[in-house]
Amino acid sequence: MTIKVRTKFTFAIFVISVITFFIYLSFLIYEIATSNLKFPQIYFSNQPKDNLIFGYNYIVILSSVFIELFYVMLTTFMIYRGFIKTQSSIVLGFLIFTLAIYMDTFRIFIPFFHISNSFSRIQLLIGNVTLFARILATLSILMTAILHFDEQTTNVNRYCIVLIFLSMLLATIIPLNTTKILPDFLVAHSYSRTIRITSIALSVLSFLSVLIRNYTKETKQLTSVGFFMVCLGYQLLFYSYSLFFLSIAFLLMGVGSGMFLHELHKEYMWK
Repeated sequence: MTIKVRTKFTFAIFVISVITFFIYLSFLIYEIATSNLKFPQIYFSNQPKDNLIFGYNYIVILSSVFIELFYVMLTTFMIYRGFIKTQSSIVLGFLIFTLAIYMDTFRIFIPFFHISNSFSRIQLLIGNVTLFARILATLSILMTAILHFDEQTTNVNRYCIVLIFLSMLLATIIPLNTTKILPDFLVAHSYSRTIRITSIALSVLSFLSVLIRNYTKETKQLTSVGFFMVCLGYQLLFYSYSLFFLSIAFLLMGVGSGMFLHELHKEYMWK
């Protein structure tokens, strides 16, 4: 992918996320104005605590979707500004990660469309899309780490296609349980424990890869620190629902992304 095409792709994600933000906001205002905002019945594997900070609150989950969009807008803007003239396959992997975070926001349509337990095709589609987003996020993080060792500008397009196709395939074949809506408005799916363990394992492997690469290249470990914060942040984002842990998740992702992209840009400047 050329710099020009990647820049257009980055700008497109930024614009789409901005438009989506206002669409979601319009939906929310309309639902509240018409007293039609209804949240689905949530399935809990463990009963949550009954307090605002560590307990469960529908408003917190709803707000997290808007913050996800804000994260996508901020990150794509940083990529656009910082790498507009820099050829980098590494940043393309991170860009796909932001695309996965964007697609994860589609879970907001579960309460907006009032389709929980409806067994409709729309509910299945939303379930598949959000599952695809979460698989893609983990694989794109792994791709970003691998490209630190061997940055291949010629084969990166092929890697991206394989990444997206594999995520789509897994999201399609993994069965969904439309009778259960999880606390973060995600449609429940099979092999959830296996996917979670695999996601954490691949995130740890990705971080160690960046750490080892920086050590062997004798470069500063600030990119490793930022990358670790992103890995930890998105894991908390995907598997937490309390105000406390979601706040930490977005703080880690925001600071970590800024640090990672800034230091990565500095590395390219010195090359």
